[in-house]
Amino acid sequence: MFNYFYCVTTNPGTHDSEAFKRLVEQAVVAGDLPPDTLNIDSGIDDDGNDDNSTKNLGVNDSDMQPLLNNGSNNVVMPSNEIRNRVANDINTTPSYSLRSKIINTEDARNKKDEPTENPYAWGHCKKSNGPKPPRAHYDRVTRKLVLKMDHYCPWMFNVVGWRNYRYFFLFLLWLWVGTIFAILMTLFPFLAITKHKSYGLPVIPSAHRSNISLMFIICVSIAIAISFLFFWHVYLTLSGQTTIEFYINKSSHNRALAHGKLFFNPYDLGYKKNWQHVMGSSNFFISILPSNREPVGFPWPNLKFKPTSKNVEKV
Repeated sequence: MFNYFYCVTTNPGTHDSEAFKRLVEQAVVAGDLPPDTLNIDSGIDDDGNDDNSTKNLGVNDSDMQPLLNNGSNNVVMPSNEIRNRVANDINTTPSYSLRSKIINTEDARNKKDEPTENPYAWGHCKKSNGPKPPRAHYDRVTRKLVLKMDHYCPWMFNVVGWRNYRYFFLFLLWLWVGTIFAILMTLFPFLAITKHKSYGLPVIPSAHRSNISLMFIICVSIAIAISFLFFWHVYLTLSGQTTIEFYINKSSHNRALAHGKLFFNPYDLGYKKNWQHVMGSSNFFISILPSNREPVGFPWPNLKFKPTSKNVEKV
């Protein structure tokens, strides 16, 4: 219930949140966005039209200077020049992550799919009429731009995004563990009731047999449903993707494959660092314990971590 409560009540990182505004201010200081970005009214137009109304916030460079050290880890957002250089290094390196795919032809091995845009560059969201950070997407249900949006969850009554994804993941983890534990506890009593065998257990009173059977059936049903969703998000976490990015990457991969080129996920840093980016760099068993700590760093991987250099997997 702890993770469910925080997933429901935590702002995922919408464009009107303080976390989003801090990222915009840091981007202006770092030179990723023009100074007049802070003057843009990012209120949502209900018709989805671009409203260019502005207001003067009276922000100067000296006021924004303390933002350089904002956050617990004192990380300064890298500039576009650094991002372009790193992105170029990643695109031209002869080796890629293990999950990269390349068609098995001599001609294609020396080709790569050049990204149409810098995956670490900021853009402009027409719906919210404001800056659009990397990995951010507009949610049509809440009509808000969300940092590292994964999906809108009707069971959570909230968008699952950068600031509450860890709560969502841990909710699935512990719900799955709980159902497996309940199944193991009721398995042999259920078999004893249905098979009419003792299995070394004491005689189960008739009044409790229906309760045990019902509990076992419900837990098995929930465990099957949760398993698909939980292990899906395990895969997404370890591969450095969100649900939205998975379909975008799949489409890009198929398009690159059709042209005999290579495609790789620019946010994939390897299993370990992908996990740390979501769960933190603590010990594994500590990272899965309930905690209301804030996510560290940015919604996109810190550029001080470089993708793991491994051989390309051939199809």
